[in-house]
Amino acid sequence: LIEQALRKLNIPYSLTGGQSFFERAEIKDAMSYLKLLVNPDDDAAFLRVVNTPRREIGPTTIEKLGGYARERRSSLFAAARSIGIQSVIDNRAVDRLNRFCDWLDAIRAQPDRDAIDVIRQVFEVIDYPSYLREQESTPKAADRRWQNVEEWLDWLAKISDTQVEAGAEGGDSATKMDLPALAQRMTLLGILDQQTREKDSNAVALLTLHAAKGLEFGHVFMAGMEEDILPHRDCIEDEARLAEERRLCFVGITRARLSLTFTLTKRRRRYGEWKDTEPSRFLDDIPADLLQWQGEGIEQPKEVSQAQGREHLAGIRAMLGK
Repeated sequence: LIEQALRKLNIPYSLTGGQSFFERAEIKDAMSYLKLLVNPDDDAAFLRVVNTPRREIGPTTIEKLGGYARERRSSLFAAARSIGIQSVIDNRAVDRLNRFCDWLDAIRAQPDRDAIDVIRQVFEVIDYPSYLREQESTPKAADRRWQNVEEWLDWLAKISDTQVEAGAEGGDSATKMDLPALAQRMTLLGILDQQTREKDSNAVALLTLHAAKGLEFGHVFMAGMEEDILPHRDCIEDEARLAEERRLCFVGITRARLSLTFTLTKRRRRYGEWKDTEPSRFLDDIPADLLQWQGEGIEQPKEVSQAQGREHLAGIRAMLGK
């Protein structure tokens, strides 16, 4: 969710010590379907999803299709559509390729439909959740991956809605993004991501606590200060592991030079169900006078809110003045 929010706001970031949400296999599959719906001549996207889920289009067929496409200097999709493909691939394989291409063309022939609805239809038709269950050793692991896809779809919808809101504020009659606009936005964000990784830019650093050891930052946000996260649920009954979790929390706290912010939620969605959460026990180890609680249901004195507002504004002015 943090990655999604940063991308939505076009804030550059780098990720260390963990896998980026957008680098996960299921998100790459989803992105490839989106790209292919917009541009069927995208060979990289075609290769990724032509047999995902399985359509009995094997490596031998793909290799022959690729060779034929190179000879004709065409895309893989165009080569699969050509009459001459039957000279290098047997009829059964050609039939499977044609079914895939026909299906893709049928979806692409719905220009007036909502873009998010079209993408959701793709996942329903291919029954992607069942494919994930075949790939994973446990149903929970498959559910987690499908939940990632659902979060990605929700994120796309929010990006599309943002354009409508921006148009309304500007007095324009903006509409939701169509498939080409969404794909273009995703491509642009991917380019910005690559540039951020290649440059030592002033980007937000997303790190795991283990990866943060030995580093310091002016301002630190520790997300998920809740029971079952920090400490992890697997460590609560083991004193030695619980002590290690406490040391790890201390590592995060001591990374901050100027300010430290803990974030926690009232509830989280796990395996498709909403569950109430509790603040981390490690917060009890911090002297109460050092903590300033904010959030839903917590009222602060007016003078405190005003002082914090002035402090934040001064910080912004200081950054702009550099």
